[in-house]
Amino acid sequence: MSEIRATYSGLISFFVSVITIFTGLAFSLIITRTLPIEDFGTWNLILGILMYAVIIDPLISYWITRETARNEDSQKTAIFSSALLSAGGIVIFLIIALLVADESFVNIQVVTLGFILVPGMFLYRILYAINLGWKPHLSSYGLLISEASKVPIVLMLVYFFNMGVIGVIIAFFIAQNFSIIFQIYVLRNKIKGKIQFKYITKWIKLSWLTLYAPLSHLIYRTDILIFTIFSESVTGLAIFAAANVIGNIITIANSITIPTYAKLLAKDKGKYLKENLTLMLFFTIPLGSISIVFAKPALFALNPVYEGAVVIVIVIVIKGFLSSLINIFQQYVWGNEDVDINPEIKSKVFLKSSIFKIPTVKFIDYSGYLIVLVIGLIILKQNSASELDQILFWAITSAMIQIPLVVYLGNQVRKQLKLTVDVKSVLKYILTGIVVFSTISIFTEKFLAYTDSIFEFLPNLLLFVGISVIGYIVISYMIDKRIKNLVNMIIQEVKK
Repeated sequence: MSEIRATYSGLISFFVSVITIFTGLAFSLIITRTLPIEDFGTWNLILGILMYAVIIDPLISYWITRETARNEDSQKTAIFSSALLSAGGIVIFLIIALLVADESFVNIQVVTLGFILVPGMFLYRILYAINLGWKPHLSSYGLLISEASKVPIVLMLVYFFNMGVIGVIIAFFIAQNFSIIFQIYVLRNKIKGKIQFKYITKWIKLSWLTLYAPLSHLIYRTDILIFTIFSESVTGLAIFAAANVIGNIITIANSITIPTYAKLLAKDKGKYLKENLTLMLFFTIPLGSISIVFAKPALFALNPVYEGAVVIVIVIVIKGFLSSLINIFQQYVWGNEDVDINPEIKSKVFLKSSIFKIPTVKFIDYSGYLIVLVIGLIILKQNSASELDQILFWAITSAMIQIPLVVYLGNQVRKQLKLTVDVKSVLKYILTGIVVFSTISIFTEKFLAYTDSIFEFLPNLLLFVGISVIGYIVISYMIDKRIKNLVNMIIQEVKK
């Protein structure tokens, strides 16, 4: 049975994610308040291109988590191989950057500079994957170091030295390497083995499978390039990205379920699955409510130019909840899959496994999404629709396309793991959320004053957010035994 403590590691992952909300918002505030909207769009275009550069990363990272959880000695081989893969990633990045930059009227030199982030992203992902299979909370600490260090660096380079997008790239690069150094240090005893070519042979042999799996996600995220090309600018991308900063806060509740993947790989199928999923929903409700209730003031805080994207934020919250369920259910099903335990298994057997079936379903679903998106954008453009209407259509379409996958994967989890949710507790959380956040919404409308100074406005906004969160937790503590036990457990762990 796995020694990973699912609730303990999950809570650490969650609280680290909560901290990264603030560091992430601070990072976003600095660049949205400092950069022109076109430059903010350029930065998000670079992030979009980076997804293509790391498309070959799962060739190793997918297997290294599974092998680490099963106590195989492939970690040093994975790190060595990631360096080789990153060279291919750089080539992919530069090719796509040159093609897209020319079509979207952005600075080609600035966009192509993003290639310096590629090697670090490969190594970071491999180290993260190793920790995920060994001690999941260490991967959370690595994330925290990266997110926290970005803030002072970007403040210095972008705010004080006025280096623009180049400053953002350099800040991201430095913060990434801080995290890499930390993760290598904590893994130092885990990566003392030899480089074993049997693992490289295995990864190459199964590369068709691991490269097929991320293809669906790559197709899905092609929407960034499609929208950029259709709009012939990056301002729409900037607005969409700003809305995502607020709307995607809900997705950090996923972190509570991160350790379950490694435990399932180690063949531990205890009742923690039901507990973790119910706990995830407990945190999802206030996070989603915060995004919706405080959408307008949060967008104003980022930059008043994004204030009109409130409806887009609400749609993204719905999308974020659905995509969270997809990610969680997928990890449950893949964690339960044991087709790769036998090293002599033939490749064709994988075609019947969930490792192949899930990406196939997503491939079909996301291909349909892109077709609908392209047709819709053509119609909107012909009818001279506003840029905000085009962005809203993009957001709604990307949210609706998640529903078939939630149904499919939820059904697979129900069949394979007999997973259930504590409906009674979840209803308590929903009702508590409605009462608390409806009340705070009324007070926010009446008493939150919008001022030009971010140093005056932000503390007032955070005060309202803090009151709503405390109210939600206090009421839940009073009416639900699970939350009372959880709070008591956290207090005991802090005392230790």
